[in-house]
Amino acid sequence: MDEHRSPFEAIAGWSPDLSAALLEDTTRLFEALVPRPVEERVERDRSYGPHSRHRLDIYKPAQGGKAPILLFVHGGGFVRGDKGRADQPFYNNIGAWCARNGIVGATMTYRLAPEYVWPSGAQDVARAAEWLAHHASEIGGDPKRIFVMGHSAGAAHVADTIAGCGGEAPVDHLIAGAIMVSGIYRPDRLIDPSLGAAYYGAVTDGKGESRLARLLNANVRLLFGVAERDGRDFLNQAQLLTEHRLIWEGAALNIKTFPAHNHFSTVLAIGTEFDRLGPEVTAFLSQNRQ
Repeated sequence: MDEHRSPFEAIAGWSPDLSAALLEDTTRLFEALVPRPVEERVERDRSYGPHSRHRLDIYKPAQGGKAPILLFVHGGGFVRGDKGRADQPFYNNIGAWCARNGIVGATMTYRLAPEYVWPSGAQDVARAAEWLAHHASEIGGDPKRIFVMGHSAGAAHVADTIAGCGGEAPVDHLIAGAIMVSGIYRPDRLIDPSLGAAYYGAVTDGKGESRLARLLNANVRLLFGVAERDGRDFLNQAQLLTEHRLIWEGAALNIKTFPAHNHFSTVLAIGTEFDRLGPEVTAFLSQNRQ
């Protein structure tokens, strides 16, 4: 990329429709711009469960004390994706950004479709949150300030977790707040049903209006986000959130639109000068301070 050209100029000229090319092009825009963590303060591949993909990377801030903990759940269309290796820019950028802002960052991997289907993702998020609660003092975090942030498929898994699809035990006592960016909240209302077919399949229980009601009425503070140049299904899902929230009078919906960003750039830009999600996250965590 021309160092004098904003990445938003390139994004504005691209189709917002999801594709491998869009991901590759957006990745190239930000891979040289993102912060890198101080490796001495990173713990790689901590196991939070029995499966080989039950792994966490932990990023610790320089200062001691009980810091808030932010668990990041990656996207990947339910069938791919990873937290990244030490030599990769993503999602080390999120862990590095957390540590620089006095937050214990945790990036996770989870089981993938089609081998593992709904609600395995929510089960893994709940399991990871429970691990963080049990190990909070060990990693310098505050067990009463565990926040979960998911992007795309990861946001769908976070939504399912908050809605109670991750197991019999509620997560209200574990999670202080949840951030969902470009997520799927009504799989039964997808414009393109193939978007989540490998994961959701023919399962309908817990995926309709009642599931959305449980999400929006959970005893957990919520922040939603969507990119201005997001894919049509994700813009539609954000609209569905607004429509359903209007059913309950007096209930506010905390949803942000990130100008000029596309589906991928909201998280790939975290920690750069073009980051518009990070400041919203830090403000959200501050509001939840106990």
